[in-house]
Amino acid sequence: MATLSKIRSKVRKLTSSPSPAQLLDETIDEYINDFYLYDLPSHLQLLSLQKTYTFYTKPNVDRYSLPADPSTAPSSSRAYYIVKPPVYVAGYEAFFTQNNQEFSNMYPAVDQSVEISGENSIGP
Repeated sequence: MATLSKIRSKVRKLTSSPSPAQLLDETIDEYINDFYLYDLPSHLQLLSLQKTYTFYTKPNVDRYSLPADPSTAPSSSRAYYIVKPPVYVAGYEAFFTQNNQEFSNMYPAVDQSVEISGENSIGP
């Protein structure tokens, strides 16, 4: 029996859905694919592949892309990155989140416009 058939059979046994009519092969295949793409890399965590990523931020820029490293990922394969704490800013451990709302709650946007009014007279 092929490996994919074994996985489908085991999933059907675990979910008490022994018939392909109850749980379609396509649905199981989609779950398997999602696991391999998104869950397996975070569960595997190969320590030899972990590297420290250093970059410099710019004012008013909130998104940065991670460059593909050609020495570790051939052009035919994809590189997967997982950014996890701790994060350091100027040598000090900083708050880390990947949730925009959580970040905005902690560091709200500040309106830096200044309204100046006067009475049209000479002097300070």
